[in-house]
Amino acid sequence: MTISHSAPSRRESRRHRLGMLTHCGSQPIETVRLLLRPFAPADAEAMYKNWSGDSRVTQFLLWRAHADLDETRSVLRYWEKRYHSKDFYEWAIVPRDLGEPIGSIGAVKAKGKLTWEIGYCIGFPWWGQGICTEALAAVMGYMFWEVGCRTLIAMHALENPASGRVMEKCGMLRRPGDSVPISTENGLFNCRVYELGRSEFDKLCAIF
Repeated sequence: MTISHSAPSRRESRRHRLGMLTHCGSQPIETVRLLLRPFAPADAEAMYKNWSGDSRVTQFLLWRAHADLDETRSVLRYWEKRYHSKDFYEWAIVPRDLGEPIGSIGAVKAKGKLTWEIGYCIGFPWWGQGICTEALAAVMGYMFWEVGCRTLIAMHALENPASGRVMEKCGMLRRPGDSVPISTENGLFNCRVYELGRSEFDKLCAIF
């Protein structure tokens, strides 16, 4: 898990211990192969071509494949406005050797102030290359160390076990119990939920 940002300062650590988050928005994150950065309106064509217009990518997501490029442009215009909020987290996944986005990864508040949910997707040609694992590990570090989250969760449809393997590779553990029904634009899916706490993540990073 190689990421460019460092552990929080002493002052930030104290805020985190007191249960206070340090929201800092979608700042760029660098990994060995990737640049995670905020989206820009100019990313619309690459986003539509590489994943948002592909039903193979979106079939188990909350949203359906975009019907046309204008729909993708509309989403990016909305995100551009949301980037003004320090608690909005959405990054483009950009391989350094390609220079254009091939997927997205973001985090939203879940149940409880200090628990956030991470979601991600990536274009079909880049499946199985460990890119989502690299991006997820980086965002987990950012949300734990910079923002101060106490717990992170992620979930995947039972029909999409590959997404669960990404979570497991990043040290996330499956919650015990039955799956959770989630209604999406693509239908109703039963989903498995994975989670990881800050202290467990710190131990994993110490190993690497």
